[in-house]
This record gives sequence, C-alpha cells and structure tokens, in this order.
Amino acid sequence: MRLKDDNYSSHKSTNNSVIIVVVICFTILCISFMLFIYFMKSLERSHDEYVPSPDIGSSNSESSDGSLSFEEYMKNREAAATEYVNHPVDEPNNGYMFTHPRNECVAPFTVNSSIAGSCYVVLDAISLDSNTDSNTSYFEQMMNKHALGGRICFYVRAESVAEIKVPLGEYEVFYATGDTWYGKDHLFGPDTRYYKCDDTFSFTETSEGYNGWTISLTPVLNGNLDTDEISEADFPQ
Repeated sequence: MRLKDDNYSSHKSTNNSVIIVVVICFTILCISFMLFIYFMKSLERSHDEYVPSPDIGSSNSESSDGSLSFEEYMKNREAAATEYVNHPVDEPNNGYMFTHPRNECVAPFTVNSSIAGSCYVVLDAISLDSNTDSNTSYFEQMMNKHALGGRICFYVRAESVAEIKVPLGEYEVFYATGDTWYGKDHLFGPDTRYYKCDDTFSFTETSEGYNGWTISLTPVLNGNLDTDEISEADFPQ
C-alpha cells in the first residue's frame, strides 16, 4: 500500500507540472498576439501618413484613390521645413547682444551699418588675452578663449550705429545682412547674405586706456575694410 501511495503522489505532481506549462504557453501566446495587433496598428498609422500612388513616376498630384503622390508628399515636407519664412519676427533693438561674455567687457567696438539692410554681427575670438602666459596648456587656452567672450553676437539696425563693449583679445568679424528678420536661428531667411572681414581685430589695454575699433559696413571709396562673401556653412552660429 505504501508503494501505491507514492506512485499516486508522483502522478499528481506530474499533472500539476503539465498544467503550469500549459498556462505559461497560453500566456506567452496571448502576449505575442497582443504585440502582433499593436505592430499592425502602428503600420496602419504609418500607412495613413503617406500612401504612395501606384505610379511613382506619374506627375499627377493624387492617385485614383485620393492618396498623395510621392512628389506631392515631398513638396509638403519641404513646405513644412521652411514654414518659418512666412513668420517674420520683430526686429531686435539696435545694439542688442544675443550672447553675454563671462569676462569683463571693456574695449569699445562700434559698427556703422549704413547699408540698406540690417546686420547680425559676430565676433569670433581667435587668440588669448595678452596677459595670458604663452606656456599655458591647450585646455587652459580654450578655457581662456571662452572667458574672453568666445563668440559675441549682436544686432545692428539698417542705417544705424551700434556701440558695444567687448573683452580684450583678438577677433574675426563676420556679419549677415538682409531685409526681413526671422529670428536668431534663421537670421534673414532664405535671402540672407553672409560676409567675413579679411582683417582680424585686436582689442588691447594700454596705459592710456582700452583700444577698440570702429568699422563701417557702408561701401566707401578707397576704404580700408575688405570683406568677402561666404557661404552659410562658413558662417559661425
């Protein structure tokens, strides 16, 4: 009798194991089915966003079932990407600074923008303060350049003169010009023209005070400020 009881217990335990395995398999099957349904709905949403016409090479803007052609779809995307062109913003005040250097701004810099359009001016630091030890490490030089001001951006309205103060150092000068202002990210929109001054500009300190610069962006006969038109990719942002 004892042996018979042991066999019965073993048989009952085996049945329980089978039930557990069946439940686990059923649960995995249900989860897989739910994931499949979710995936199919995601594909359906993507399909609703863009359903190409049967003939990709067709010049028709819509297919027979009303879906957008590939060309029309791309035109809509391009229009959305350049939507800012239709949304100019208020022009900043003359002399408004978009960036504020960490180091003390002491040297004067004056820009006369008597050209037809307004200007977005950028001073890009290219050297250390004259008081910095030439033996400093590269990392220290980069930190010092950032302290100089690194990159100073300000706005000059058309036919106006803007006066600002900048940290000591040597800078390259860039400017962008145009008729309609679309904000710092887009400047003057697709009609923006970009320029770079050929010379560099040093702002120094002497026993008599601080030496700065005054430049005129107006075409002047026999002028001494040479500029080159550059591409948008070469313009510092």
